[in-house]
Amino acid sequence: MGSLEALLSFLRDMKVPVSEAGTGEVHKKDVKQAAIMKEKKFPEYALILAFDVKVNAEAKKEAKHTGVQVFSSDIIYTLFDQFKLHMESTSKTEKPKHEAVFPVWATVRRGITISNQEKTSVWCDIEGGQLRVGSPMRTLGEDTCDVGRVTEIQKDKAPIDIGYIGDRVWITVEPSTLSVARELKVGDQLCSAISAGSIETLKESCRGEMRHDDWAVLDRLKKILKIE
Repeated sequence: MGSLEALLSFLRDMKVPVSEAGTGEVHKKDVKQAAIMKEKKFPEYALILAFDVKVNAEAKKEAKHTGVQVFSSDIIYTLFDQFKLHMESTSKTEKPKHEAVFPVWATVRRGITISNQEKTSVWCDIEGGQLRVGSPMRTLGEDTCDVGRVTEIQKDKAPIDIGYIGDRVWITVEPSTLSVARELKVGDQLCSAISAGSIETLKESCRGEMRHDDWAVLDRLKKILKIE
């Protein structure tokens, strides 16, 4: 379990998406599970990272049959290098036409807000989706407007790159040229500034980073923002 926790921690730091994890020998059923990514049209993620464990004969045979990549090593960095080379060799050469904006819904909480001409910092609760550093944000309701991009997220006084549903975080938002000067107040609803183009990029390039609940939040925002 200690080795598994170490591997998962490293993969999170390296932003490698993980669908499932377990201990012990790699079996045929594990390969079949990984092969599902081919059905979902993301064959590059049909792979298994076997850290310091054996891959039995049936699993190897099934991997060869289904085209699932199995990388095995007792060194974490070697596994990551194998994964990186694999992604580079299978990734699309064309860059996405639009920025990937992950869906998030948040509510401003607690009356501790710091504002100046360059940035705004405020406490908020994440109600759904995932809040990422770099996300363009907007308010919801009668006074709907763009407020800028998230440049910092803190949780429990420590900086993080991504916040998830249920997290109470301290965020800093810096305005852009399209932003409207507006003081954020307790109870204000915030969401990521998604667009038809950003949704297309999520579907084409970021499915491995989207969770089931994230898609539900995305559908909700599409209806509210009237995005076809």
